[in-house]
Amino acid sequence: MKKAFLLIALTTCTVLRINGETSLTIYNKDFAIIRDSLKLDLKAGVNDIRYSDVALFAEPSSVILRDPSGKTELQIQEQAFRGSAVTQETMLAWFEGQTIDFLRYDEGKSHVIPGKIIRSGRIKIRDDSNNQKEPPLMPIIEVEGKTQFELPGTPRFPPLSADRTIKPEFLWKIATPAPVQLNAEIAYTAYGIHWFADYNVITAEDSDAVQLLGWMTINNETGKSFENTRVKFVAGMISKMEPRAKPSVPEEAATERTIVTGSYINNQAKELDEYYVYTHPAPISLKDREQKQVQFLHAEGVQSKKIFAYYGAANDIRASGNGANLNPDDGVESTTRVHVMREFKNTAANDLGVPLPLGRMRYFRRSADQELEFIGESDVPATSANEMVQADTGFAFDLVGERTRTNFEVDPAKHTAAESFEIKLRNHKKVPVEIRVIENLGRWHTWEINAKSDPFTKKDAHMIEFNVPVKPGEERKLSFTVLYTKLPTLKDAQ
Repeated sequence: MKKAFLLIALTTCTVLRINGETSLTIYNKDFAIIRDSLKLDLKAGVNDIRYSDVALFAEPSSVILRDPSGKTELQIQEQAFRGSAVTQETMLAWFEGQTIDFLRYDEGKSHVIPGKIIRSGRIKIRDDSNNQKEPPLMPIIEVEGKTQFELPGTPRFPPLSADRTIKPEFLWKIATPAPVQLNAEIAYTAYGIHWFADYNVITAEDSDAVQLLGWMTINNETGKSFENTRVKFVAGMISKMEPRAKPSVPEEAATERTIVTGSYINNQAKELDEYYVYTHPAPISLKDREQKQVQFLHAEGVQSKKIFAYYGAANDIRASGNGANLNPDDGVESTTRVHVMREFKNTAANDLGVPLPLGRMRYFRRSADQELEFIGESDVPATSANEMVQADTGFAFDLVGERTRTNFEVDPAKHTAAESFEIKLRNHKKVPVEIRVIENLGRWHTWEINAKSDPFTKKDAHMIEFNVPVKPGEERKLSFTVLYTKLPTLKDAQ
């Protein structure tokens, strides 16, 4: 988009109009790269340039000002960033020691009261965690020779001087040996803007095929609005250090966000180093403190599977360092809840096969009367193409698990420990189900199953899984014994 900025060459007092095109690359770690195109008209020598409409939470040290054509090397000899959020308290501070007018309403009538600002006061300042950083100070105003700790009305401020600005700005000293006109580009990072993904999955009662809709939600709290801006989204775990001094947000800056539905990205993700970037096809307008959604994924007929999983142990047992965990009280506490899991393969054959950013996955069921009902949600990690997506959506009402330890023996002479369990699975549904029984064998690093009632699969170094079919109204029992071997001496193990 074409927009105008005000640049002032202070050495010549010339006002220059700048035509620019803004673009954003937003990361899901609360920051973005902001880029703008500028037209610079530099004189020989040092030029004092003012660049306005900067993001409130800009990182000044990240500024890169360059000539995209590579013909001119731009050298910023000095840069200043005026980035304070202008509030009523800020304006009161600027006019401390002066007398200004206050507008007051009494019995429906307005009148003006002059008052001298003795102290501007300070509102509650909070950090990123919403903790109060500094105590508030009440303003002190002198009215008719008397001092009071409150404003006598709404302050009416005189016009601001040239060295005051409402919006954040960069002040540059740019040196050039000869006059030059060029179209420059500025890029800098700024905090206060991020995006996250949401997935809505619609299932049917009589089909395993689901509809998958993906949304990207942008939250803009940079203190800057963006009009008709090209936007990219970067997905991946990028390392970004916290700023040395992250600005505090005045308490009054928090406002209700608006929610606007945007257009469709079509999920054409491209690789960016070891990450992925999504480009929105059309410019976006994004106001400060606005939330906006754009759709990036729409897939029909995705084959999905519902899974029931029983993690019987209330807490996993872990070996500690070089010592085995032989505490007989560990691993006894159990749960009766059976998880409801949903999974699907992220493949082209399944109408997907695209990188899926981490986000929240919501499931809806289309009932017999064709109304959508919410049936659960969970966070899902970033998932590459050809990998499995799995979401835990809640607990089954009519499935019950029961886990009991039936034996625990330690043989110090043989450096072994044996532990036995019996697991009962009850199905109160009207249809047969298969329940995955998942057990973590974490007392020690070496183990074997030397007795079992059902076949199992070894999932990793400490996890096994039984797939147990259970008929309607049936209670199924399974049992197994794990033998931990090559234990350290009993003294070391305990």
